[in-house]
Amino acid sequence: ERRYRFIAEGRISICHRIVEIEDDRFRQNHRSGIIHGHRFNEVARMIFPITALYAALLAVIGLVLMFHVIAMRGKTGISILHGDDMQLAQAMRRHGNFVETVPLALILMGIVEANGGNTVLLHVIGAVLMIARIAQPLGLHHDRMIHPLRAVGTVGTVLPTVVLIGVALWQVTGW
Repeated sequence: ERRYRFIAEGRISICHRIVEIEDDRFRQNHRSGIIHGHRFNEVARMIFPITALYAALLAVIGLVLMFHVIAMRGKTGISILHGDDMQLAQAMRRHGNFVETVPLALILMGIVEANGGNTVLLHVIGAVLMIARIAQPLGLHHDRMIHPLRAVGTVGTVLPTVVLIGVALWQVTGW
């Protein structure tokens, strides 16, 4: 019933219609014995291209942070926790902070995009997240709490996440 209300109000996105069309094509092809898995990959790229772009770019940052922790563990010989090595603890927190914040933002970004979110807004949010997630580890130091890049990273992650929450709620409820 809710979906029909959204259609009547014109708030359902073109992406939903694409998925429905592709589902029908899959059913037709499946009955005839022709199954092309690449069709579903094409549909997925059509539905989430903006989120996919920023997810891939942010994943590179995440990998760099992860490899830094791995290298520090190899250098120090510490396999669990940080063994009172503050450089290792710092590297772990840089990676941990990324892992604690980025997935939620990307999930919300995908939800907003799937529901027909404004592409300019999504690119702005993606770019802000990229800048923030580069700045955050550069400003996160164990020996000083206040650093301008840490502030940029924090605000540049929290603000887009809050905006995405608001947009997602608006898309669902209309208020």
